[in-house]
Amino acid sequence: MNIGFVILSHRDPGMLQRLVSRLNRSFDSPPIVCHHDTHQMSIDSERFPSNVQFVARPIRTRWGHVSLVHAFRIALRQLYEWRPTDWFVFLSANDYPVKSGSQILAELRESPFDAYLDHRPIPGYADLPPAAK
Repeated sequence: MNIGFVILSHRDPGMLQRLVSRLNRSFDSPPIVCHHDTHQMSIDSERFPSNVQFVARPIRTRWGHVSLVHAFRIALRQLYEWRPTDWFVFLSANDYPVKSGSQILAELRESPFDAYLDHRPIPGYADLPPAAK
């Protein structure tokens, strides 16, 4: 079983490097595709290991906006065209694993499911006028 990662980022390349380093240690340098919004901050992709690819033409993203879904889909397509995986994990550069790689892989191997989803309400979102959503 193999696992890949899709990461969305838009600032703080150091935080992204920290996450990539942890994923590489935990999962033995898995395929990672990053959509980094260079409209918000540039990034030196040469500073990342060869198991990390960046989306060549990233789109402009906004917090809580459908542009994040589009950025995710672009990166996911790139991952599966480059290195198809049994599982993928969608992360932001702010995320950090709280379980070891072996624990995560064991859970996925034993899982009766083919997907895990989690969602959280955005505080105050329901109170925004339609034009702001």
